[in-house]
Amino acid sequence: MAIDLAKEMPDLRAEVGRKVLEILAENYMGDTPVTYMSDKPVTDLGIKKATKQSKQLSPLQEFNRRYSLTDRLDTILGSDSLEGIEFIYRMEDEFGIEIEDDDIGKVSTLKELLAYLNGVVPPHYRPNSTTPLN
Repeated sequence: MAIDLAKEMPDLRAEVGRKVLEILAENYMGDTPVTYMSDKPVTDLGIKKATKQSKQLSPLQEFNRRYSLTDRLDTILGSDSLEGIEFIYRMEDEFGIEIEDDDIGKVSTLKELLAYLNGVVPPHYRPNSTTPLN
């Protein structure tokens, strides 16, 4: 279910999409790094053996594994309306925009949010930092 912004939304400005995913992951995935088990062989003293090894995922990597562009924002943010309002304020602050109340009701999925922001974020926007998706 990994999100592939370049493939699924080719017209989306990469810096906008990446920053939205970063904010969602950092603020709504919890503080505990996620660990998953892999069956990849590991080399120990030159001998290959199949063992289970764990790999920690960053919040952004876990978000990318857990959600898709068709997921509803209320599912991602949780049912707390205060979380949704704080998220809107965070988007406005990050992108230097004002999101109209009428527009909020038109956006229900992650893909709709990204498409909306892609249209309203000024062309000169540059994020402070970006983290690779994978």
